Amino acid sequence: MLDLNSSRWGELTHAYGNAADIPNLLRQLQTAPPQDNYRSEPWYSLWSALCHQGDVYTATYAAMPHIVAMASKKNRRERFDCLIFIGYAEACRHHKGAPPIPPDLATDYIAAIDAAPGIFLACLNESWDQEETRALLGGLAATKGLPELGEVIIGLDSTLTCLECGTDLTDGKFNHPR
Repeated sequence: MLDLNSSRWGELTHAYGNAADIPNLLRQLQTAPPQDNYRSEPWYSLWSALCHQGDVYTATYAAMPHIVAMASKKNRRERFDCLIFIGYAEACRHHKGAPPIPPDLATDYIAAIDAAPGIFLACLNESWDQEETRALLGGLAATKGLPELGEVIIGLDSTLTCLECGTDLTDGKFNHPR
């Protein structure tokens, strides 16, 4: 795992350029409370820099082992915050145009992704609402080597429509006009 004090961070990039600021954000994340909303720090800055509009960067690969390690130690809600990032970033790593994992970061990145499914499965044993469960299932799929499926699951709209009659799904069942 790339040391947070390594000068290598300055050689990596994120959505806004040089990634020298990422170690400080990761340090903040170690003690950050669960997110109140999507603008809660340090998550807002980490998402914006490391997984910006579906793009990942070389700094994403360096940060991932730190975030997976934190996920394994965090409480329920904070673990969920980490897992959502892990799953979506791993799905986005497979997008056309994503940078390859730098060779010096590959072993730690792959080990982190290999460890992530166990954390997802443990988290899925807890109670979650439909949207949270969908995000966890999508992240699990992405980290199990099914990034396209993971991204589809993560992106599913909570409104489903019956293909037969066009009726929307409400309260977990179709209200067919029959």
